[in-house]
Amino acid sequence: MNTKKAFTVLAIGFLPLTINVMAGNSETPEANSEKEVIWFESNCNEGETYCGDGVFEMCKNGEWVVVEDCNAAGKMCDPNGTGCIECVPAEYNSAENALLIEPDTRVESILCTSTCEDWYKIEVPAGKALYASISWDGGGGVYLDMYDATGTQRVAGLNEAMEIGYNNTGDVAIFYLKASNDSSSARFSMYSFQAQIMDEFIPRQF
Repeated sequence: MNTKKAFTVLAIGFLPLTINVMAGNSETPEANSEKEVIWFESNCNEGETYCGDGVFEMCKNGEWVVVEDCNAAGKMCDPNGTGCIECVPAEYNSAENALLIEPDTRVESILCTSTCEDWYKIEVPAGKALYASISWDGGGGVYLDMYDATGTQRVAGLNEAMEIGYNNTGDVAIFYLKASNDSSSARFSMYSFQAQIMDEFIPRQF
């Protein structure tokens, strides 16, 4: 899978110049020549693929060509460049089925619909902080909420830096992270985050 990009090819040719000398002298072709610069624009490399707005495209003859409209087919565009595929919701879709992750784990997943939720759990030592930052692509934004083992929501949503954190002032405990789509109509939100254990989480001031 490649992102769309434009590149330019520079062609340099030569324009021979002929100069007519004043009457009385022979007509002599000018020995020098002037360079002609021609710019050719090309949108892509042959065979590249691209997913944008739920449409699968491929580069053919230097132009992006729509191969299939995944949205229209009720599917998602595979970011790995294979085309339109079915989006299968994750099994860890509730706190009871939360996926156990280790600190510094890079999580990558896809929310298939606006009602999908992905749940993760991680052990946080006493006196330490849990921190995560998230990024996403397509289908609206993705929220990341944090809960303790009792189900109490410790942090709701993200700050402007798309990060979330909480200082565990109690004993070692399991904390939960829930990823959900913030759009009521969006589908297929690809997201990524990394959960880290820190000595202290200090929220940024904006």
